[in-house]
Amino acid sequence: MDPVKVSAALGTVLVAGATTYGVSTLWNTPSWTHISLDDGTLSSKYADNYRHYFVGATDENKNWWSWSLKNRWSKDKNDSDESKRPGFGFKDVLDDWKKLKEKCDEAYKKQISEISKTTSETQYLERDVWRYCSPGFAGKPTTVQEKDSTTYQAQDDSYGKTQGTKLISVTDENNDWFWQIQQDRFFGIGRYQGITAEGSSGINKDTDSLFHALYESGNSHSRSIVKEICKEAYFVKTTKEENKPTATQANVFKFCSLEGK
Repeated sequence: MDPVKVSAALGTVLVAGATTYGVSTLWNTPSWTHISLDDGTLSSKYADNYRHYFVGATDENKNWWSWSLKNRWSKDKNDSDESKRPGFGFKDVLDDWKKLKEKCDEAYKKQISEISKTTSETQYLERDVWRYCSPGFAGKPTTVQEKDSTTYQAQDDSYGKTQGTKLISVTDENNDWFWQIQQDRFFGIGRYQGITAEGSSGINKDTDSLFHALYESGNSHSRSIVKEICKEAYFVKTTKEENKPTATQANVFKFCSLEGK
């Protein structure tokens, strides 16, 4: 897509997605704050890259922890399907929101290798960490490889094909909560109001035409604009092409994956 078409796409998305909504409408949970970005104890630990997507283990988030305990943990504990019940660590919460908060904090600080992607009797399950400690309503965001891999099979050297294990799916509606956070971060709105917009710096017009045009457009009230631009970025080749939209890997990861802090 050339720059003119990019601008047109931005306008189209603005019209199609102009309906705005409050954070409470999307989350349908008590208000919450994410993990502190300044917490040095998480350096290189499991939650280090995921600070924006996990609820901070603080008493300030008491209402959210109580909600998670009641609406997620308690329901899972009594599920007739044993495989859906809380696993290692979380099974010991015992109907106490503070205990749930402490277990999440403990999981945040584990080494990446100490969080299990499969059933384990000795390690926290990644499934549980995202279910009980994250505002997302369907767990960890799914990736391009998991949901959209066939879309980019013929797109040699594109981000969608070469980085599919890291980039977040733009077709899975369960990822909408992730995209709302990315939207707020990019434009400095919502829960990021008053914080320097991440889309306002580190984006060069020549090497990052897609994200540069997005920020300049000012379409922050379009509910899906960041997701739509990431969708375009997934088709961009990792090596710059003349007269084609551009996007650096650093910013594709920053705005379209869980990799960018």
